Amino acid sequence: MKLLVDGHNAIHALGLGTEDHEAAREMLARRVAEAAEGEAVVFFDARSAPRGLPAGGRLCGVAVRFCRKATADEEIVAEVRRAQHPSDLLVVTGDRELAGRVRQLGARTAPVARLLDPASRPPEPEKPRAGADLSPEDFGLPERVNLKHPPRDLRS
Repeated sequence: MKLLVDGHNAIHALGLGTEDHEAAREMLARRVAEAAEGEAVVFFDARSAPRGLPAGGRLCGVAVRFCRKATADEEIVAEVRRAQHPSDLLVVTGDRELAGRVRQLGARTAPVARLLDPASRPPEPEKPRAGADLSPEDFGLPERVNLKHPPRDLRS
């Protein structure tokens, strides 16, 4: 199973976010290399990255992509769309919206900490939902939302 990792989301979820971005990326790549049984790609948002940063490469044996034209989320979704067998992909993210989008396309998902935290056991990936309607839960919302009095985080 190929891992697609939401890089910045994973760094923050694991508490690796230091002021040294390079060190944080390297720590994450090491964890991904340890967790991956096959191919893995870590996607990073890089619109505001320093000029010398390459578009991709390998870090600690793991493929990395620095997304400049689109966000990492958009690149991950595009990768799932291009896959012949999306169910062979495991998207590692804590972003509920991204997880819902890729499950809708047929990929599996796993939360960051359960897969990349050495103290955790390997997760049972959530089943793909290709063709199924998205539910409010896929986006981190309660099943029913009172639109007359929405929760504070839904008010604009």
